Amino acid sequence: MEEKKILGMPRNVCLGLSWLTLVLGIVALAVEHEKLEKEEKRQLVSVFVGYGFAITAWIIISIVQAIITSAVGPELGWIFSIIGFLVWCVLLVCMIFAFVKDDFKAPVFYNIAGNFVKDGEEPKEEKAEEPAEENKEE
Repeated sequence: MEEKKILGMPRNVCLGLSWLTLVLGIVALAVEHEKLEKEEKRQLVSVFVGYGFAITAWIIISIVQAIITSAVGPELGWIFSIIGFLVWCVLLVCMIFAFVKDDFKAPVFYNIAGNFVKDGEEPKEEKAEEPAEENKEE
Protein backbone atom coordinates (compact mmCIF):
# COMPACT_ATOMS: atom_id res chain seq x y z
CA MET A 1 0.00 0.00 0.00
CA GLU A 2 1.38 3.41 -0.99
CA GLU A 3 1.97 5.84 1.85
CA LYS A 4 0.05 9.11 1.57
CA LYS A 5 2.29 12.17 1.27
CA ILE A 6 1.67 15.87 1.80
CA LEU A 7 4.31 18.27 0.41
CA GLY A 8 6.51 15.25 -0.31
CA MET A 9 6.57 14.21 3.36
CA PRO A 10 4.77 11.31 4.98
CA ARG A 11 1.33 12.42 6.13
CA ASN A 12 2.00 12.14 9.87
CA VAL A 13 5.29 14.06 9.59
CA CYS A 14 3.64 16.94 7.75
CA LEU A 15 0.75 17.09 10.23
CA GLY A 16 3.12 16.87 13.20
CA LEU A 17 5.30 19.66 11.83
CA SER A 18 2.15 21.71 11.22
CA TRP A 19 1.42 21.54 14.94
CA LEU A 20 5.02 22.64 15.58
CA THR A 21 5.01 25.54 13.15
CA LEU A 22 1.77 27.02 11.91
CA VAL A 23 3.42 28.25 8.70
CA LEU A 24 3.87 24.70 7.39
CA GLY A 25 0.17 24.02 7.88
CA ILE A 26 -0.73 27.15 5.93
CA VAL A 27 1.68 26.22 3.11
CA ALA A 28 0.44 22.62 3.00
CA LEU A 29 -3.20 23.70 2.76
CA ALA A 30 -2.47 26.38 0.16
CA VAL A 31 -0.22 24.29 -2.10
CA GLU A 32 -1.91 20.90 -1.83
CA HIS A 33 -5.50 22.16 -1.55
CA GLU A 34 -6.77 20.32 -4.65
CA LYS A 35 -4.97 17.05 -3.84
CA LEU A 36 -5.93 16.77 -0.17
CA GLU A 37 -8.85 14.67 0.95
CA LYS A 38 -11.54 16.19 3.16
CA GLU A 39 -10.10 14.37 6.19
CA GLU A 40 -6.63 15.83 5.66
CA LYS A 41 -8.01 19.34 5.13
CA ARG A 42 -9.99 19.01 8.34
CA GLN A 43 -6.86 17.90 10.23
CA LEU A 44 -4.89 20.89 8.91
CA VAL A 45 -7.70 23.30 9.77
CA SER A 46 -7.81 21.80 13.28
CA VAL A 47 -4.20 23.01 13.64
CA PHE A 48 -5.40 26.56 12.89
CA VAL A 49 -8.24 26.19 15.38
CA GLY A 50 -5.79 24.93 18.02
CA TYR A 51 -3.47 27.87 17.51
CA GLY A 52 -6.42 30.25 17.55
CA PHE A 53 -7.50 28.77 20.88
CA ALA A 54 -4.00 29.00 22.33
CA ILE A 55 -3.43 32.60 21.24
CA THR A 56 -6.87 33.72 22.44
CA ALA A 57 -6.42 31.96 25.79
CA TRP A 58 -2.93 33.43 26.18
CA ILE A 59 -4.23 36.97 25.58
CA ILE A 60 -7.11 36.54 28.05
CA ILE A 61 -4.84 34.98 30.68
CA SER A 62 -2.32 37.82 30.26
CA ILE A 63 -5.00 40.46 30.72
CA VAL A 64 -6.46 38.75 33.79
CA GLN A 65 -2.95 38.24 35.18
CA ALA A 66 -2.16 41.95 34.76
CA ILE A 67 -5.41 42.95 36.48
CA ILE A 68 -4.98 40.52 39.38
CA THR A 69 -1.31 41.32 39.98
CA SER A 70 -1.97 45.07 39.97
CA ALA A 71 -4.92 44.70 42.36
CA VAL A 72 -3.62 42.02 44.74
CA GLY A 73 0.10 41.92 44.12
CA PRO A 74 2.56 39.60 42.39
CA GLU A 75 1.80 36.71 44.74
CA LEU A 76 -0.87 35.28 42.43
CA GLY A 77 0.85 36.06 39.12
CA TRP A 78 2.66 32.73 38.96
CA ILE A 79 -0.66 30.84 38.91
CA PHE A 80 -1.64 32.51 35.64
CA SER A 81 1.80 31.83 34.19
CA ILE A 82 1.31 28.13 34.87
CA ILE A 83 -2.15 28.19 33.29
CA GLY A 84 -0.72 29.93 30.20
CA PHE A 85 2.05 27.34 30.02
CA LEU A 86 -0.49 24.50 30.17
CA VAL A 87 -2.41 26.00 27.24
CA TRP A 88 0.73 25.81 25.09
CA CYS A 89 1.38 22.28 26.37
CA VAL A 90 -1.91 21.27 24.74
CA LEU A 91 -0.38 22.17 21.36
CA LEU A 92 2.75 20.22 22.23
CA VAL A 93 0.72 17.12 23.09
CA CYS A 94 -1.22 17.45 19.83
CA MET A 95 2.08 17.66 17.93
CA ILE A 96 3.43 14.52 19.58
CA PHE A 97 0.25 12.57 18.87
CA ALA A 98 0.22 13.78 15.25
CA PHE A 99 3.74 12.39 14.78
CA VAL A 100 2.97 9.07 16.45
CA LYS A 101 -0.57 8.34 15.19
CA ASP A 102 -1.24 8.62 11.48
CA ASP A 103 -4.95 9.30 11.97
CA PHE A 104 -4.76 11.65 14.99
CA LYS A 105 -7.74 13.93 15.47
CA ALA A 106 -7.50 16.55 18.22
CA PRO A 107 -10.89 15.98 19.88
CA VAL A 108 -12.32 19.48 20.27
CA PHE A 109 -10.28 21.21 17.57
CA TYR A 110 -11.14 18.57 14.96
CA ASN A 111 -14.88 18.92 15.62
CA ILE A 112 -14.72 22.70 15.31
CA ALA A 113 -12.65 22.40 12.11
CA GLY A 114 -15.49 20.39 10.57
CA ASN A 115 -17.51 23.60 10.46
CA PHE A 116 -14.88 25.27 8.27
CA VAL A 117 -14.15 22.45 5.81
CA LYS A 118 -16.80 22.19 3.14
CA ASP A 119 -17.75 19.04 1.32
CA GLY A 120 -16.83 18.87 -2.33
CA GLU A 121 -19.05 20.94 -4.53
CA GLU A 122 -21.91 18.87 -5.76
CA PRO A 123 -23.01 19.38 -9.31
CA LYS A 124 -26.20 21.37 -9.53
CA GLU A 125 -29.17 19.57 -10.91
CA GLU A 126 -30.45 21.07 -14.09
CA LYS A 127 -34.16 21.66 -14.15
CA ALA A 128 -35.95 20.48 -17.21
CA GLU A 129 -37.48 23.40 -19.03
CA GLU A 130 -41.18 23.22 -19.60
CA PRO A 131 -42.20 23.70 -23.18
CA ALA A 132 -43.44 27.26 -23.38
CA GLU A 133 -45.42 26.74 -26.58
CA GLU A 134 -47.91 24.31 -25.03
CA ASN A 135 -49.11 26.94 -22.54
CA LYS A 136 -49.50 29.62 -25.20
CA GLU A 137 -51.80 27.58 -27.47
CA GLU A 138 -54.53 27.25 -24.84
